[in-house]
Amino acid sequence: YESHAIFREFSGVVLDTSEGERIAEALGPTNKAIILQNHGLLTVAPSLEAAVWRYYAMENAAQAQLLAEAAGTPQPVPHDIAKLTAAQMGSDIGGFYAFQPYWDTIAREQPDLFD
Repeated sequence: YESHAIFREFSGVVLDTSEGERIAEALGPTNKAIILQNHGLLTVAPSLEAAVWRYYAMENAAQAQLLAEAAGTPQPVPHDIAKLTAAQMGSDIGGFYAFQPYWDTIAREQPDLFD
């Protein structure tokens, strides 16, 4: 909540670092995710685990938004509740730990991944 940006300047296949530099600039120093308009999502975090969790959570939020819009007029979560939830769930360490059950499942179901 209040920690993502939109990148509207996607220019196709990236052949040099300039696109990454423009995405980083649009992301800014404090955002955790960016929507690459007409392309996809990108998330960042101090750990791979937290970045993957943020991606998974953002993808789920996008799907929930589309379902809500298809069902009628979405009712936004009140600002104070959204801020509180973001503070409770949006930390880097929270993302790290939230990812662990998924990692455990991957490791158990695909042991050859580590060979």
